Amino acid sequence: MLETRSLGYFIALAEELHFGRTAERLGLAQSALSTHVQRLEDLLGTRLLDRGRRSNVRLTRAGQTFLTEARLVVAQAARAEQIGRMAGRGEAGPAHIGYVFSAALGGTLAAALRAIRVELPKLTVTIDQMDTPQQLAALEDGALDIGFVRPRPTYPPSVETMIVHRDPLLIGLASSHPLARQTKISLASLASETLIFPQFGDGGDFDTTIDRLSERGGFPNSRVVKTRDFVSAMTLVAAEHGVLVAPQVIANLGVGEIIFRHIEEFQEEAELVLAWHRDANEALVRVIRRHLQLQDENV
Repeated sequence: MLETRSLGYFIALAEELHFGRTAERLGLAQSALSTHVQRLEDLLGTRLLDRGRRSNVRLTRAGQTFLTEARLVVAQAARAEQIGRMAGRGEAGPAHIGYVFSAALGGTLAAALRAIRVELPKLTVTIDQMDTPQQLAALEDGALDIGFVRPRPTYPPSVETMIVHRDPLLIGLASSHPLARQTKISLASLASETLIFPQFGDGGDFDTTIDRLSERGGFPNSRVVKTRDFVSAMTLVAAEHGVLVAPQVIANLGVGEIIFRHIEEFQEEAELVLAWHRDANEALVRVIRRHLQLQDENV
């Protein structure tokens, strides 16, 4: 079996072409260096060096060919050691990130990925759009390293969280809607509207928002069209099937002729949460937390 130490000795000798100088360079006795090279030749079954007088040597044809391969092996071994140490620190290897749609739409996900590229370039990152319940289950099982989710009243015991972004909740209307002429929408004016509400029914923050909106406006929440995604919701709004309640970031979609207005007496915000398993890659969590926390402070 080839040893990288012996290969390194051979490479050094091939560069110096002198046993004495090479032994001094390596901090070895010349006899020990000769023993290592002889063992290497015995293992390969061929001479790698022609020994001359006064410790001078030259490479044989086999030695010249072997030198190229030896350098590749030593370099690869050094790289493997480096990657192994980095992987142990969480700085290399695979990283799996989940996200809700608005995390990508608002740029939070891209900001996190840029931080990873700059500070943890040896990580191989995969991303998957998943709803919040799926992400929390995957985080608990270790299938995800990091998740960008919507808030929950409670989280699995093994999952830790941090709020990384807040967006005001707005009303989206077709530009032809009568309320579109107003700069702000009053709660009372929504009493006769059909409310289109995305991401409804997954037990999260959006579920209770519609209840609070209706309660403060003094109208029942029975006229609600439930959708599972923002694109469907905005398409319905553009077709004048109702009005949309959504975070401000959703305006970036630009679906149809839709305008967004603030709601009077209802200044609630939609929060985006960074979630991770308490035993997740510490380097990954540290980099994303630091970057997004700084970014949020500068907003």
